[in-house]
Amino acid sequence: AAEWRAPTSWELRHMVGVGSFTGVSGACAAALVGVTPQNFRKYTARDGASSRQGMSYAMWHLLLHKLGVQSA
Repeated sequence: AAEWRAPTSWELRHMVGVGSFTGVSGACAAALVGVTPQNFRKYTARDGASSRQGMSYAMWHLLLHKLGVQSA
């Protein structure tokens, strides 16, 4: 856990959204992890944007699990 870093916006957009690895929309991904689409967009905002927020370790792993990319 000490080495954890939040996923970058590029990593998130690689997993979720149009043309992504999974093809799951951001709104659907938001529902999978229990946040609003507006809040989820803060995680996918470009790095350095004032609205950008880091995704928690638990949410990132829950998202990967729900997408079937990694089992919990």
